Amino acid sequence: MRDAPRVKNMPTTSDQQGGNPPPILPGFSPPSAEEMDVDLGADFSIDSIIGRGGMAVVYKGIDHSERNLPIALKLLPREIAEQDEDYVRRFKREAQAMARLSHPNIVQVYKFGETVEGLLFFTMELVDGDHLYKVITDAQYTQDHVFSWLIQICDALSYAHGAGFVHRDVKPGNILLTSEGLIKVADFGLVRVDGRASMNAADTVVAMGTPDFSAPEIVDLHEKGDHRSDIFSVGIIAYQLFTGMLPKGLWEPPSQIVPGLDRRVDRIIDSALYNNKEKRYQNIAQMAADLRQIAPDTVTGLSPVPVSSGDIDLNQVHTRFFPECSSGDFAELLAIARQSRIESGDKLVEKGQRNEELLLLVDGALQVVGDGDEVIAEL
Repeated sequence: MRDAPRVKNMPTTSDQQGGNPPPILPGFSPPSAEEMDVDLGADFSIDSIIGRGGMAVVYKGIDHSERNLPIALKLLPREIAEQDEDYVRRFKREAQAMARLSHPNIVQVYKFGETVEGLLFFTMELVDGDHLYKVITDAQYTQDHVFSWLIQICDALSYAHGAGFVHRDVKPGNILLTSEGLIKVADFGLVRVDGRASMNAADTVVAMGTPDFSAPEIVDLHEKGDHRSDIFSVGIIAYQLFTGMLPKGLWEPPSQIVPGLDRRVDRIIDSALYNNKEKRYQNIAQMAADLRQIAPDTVTGLSPVPVSSGDIDLNQVHTRFFPECSSGDFAELLAIARQSRIESGDKLVEKGQRNEELLLLVDGALQVVGDGDEVIAEL
């Protein structure tokens, strides 16, 4: 095996298996479900508190303004907003952008708002499932499960990175697993990759990320991190899922711990866990492609998860019209189509696109024309 990276001895959280979040901000006493029910008015009904994290409280409820849609509502402590006078403005702008992220493996954000008491919140998809850290603790899964879960995590992050978002706190506690085996990545940090303003008040309130799963540039150098920081975190999760342990010090290659494990898994995890981010995978789609290449035939969902709209399967659009375009590049293409408002008739020529095919962005619609065929998807 080539010279492998080595992860420093990282501090251990109270729950080594899952990286449980730290206590919520000192001095913040979250409203009860009953108090929230009053504060939010007639549009919402709040049932109960279903989660507490280092920076927020999550409630289960119903959004009556959206045809009684079941929701999870995340409430942010007042102390976070008070750290930065521009925070509210940035929160609203970035929450709007996040609401445009639509991927089967990402928890959908619906809307944002403010209670009558001035507390910021946003609503999101209510997922029926367990956090991955609980699944790891129970240890009732196979290698097939691990390959499937990791590929889905990579697909979700590839799509988010293409849309300009870095998670910065990827860990088992922020990844949900539904009863159908579908991964849902939650709790994005709302930080833009493209250099525009960050709205993550965690920069000045608490240390961002969970040390066991955070990249060295975040823990040691106190950088904000970029998409390669997320790749490092996925590498930690991959090692833990395959071996049941966190990589510490001069960690052993997974294939030497797990009998029969493909040695190519070692290379994939090595490529994610270099302390020097310039030596890591530079695109998480590359990691997903390597996992797909060695995953057992019994693993389902090896093809990239289709990002579909209505009856249109955009994965088929990708395969037919952009066969030379990587999954990551195509995800970026879709992100541009979703978020851009380009005048009707403007043409976007994307990397990997054949000359006889055109992609048109028309008021939020993706139109692909080629070989006499036409496909239109409303985004």
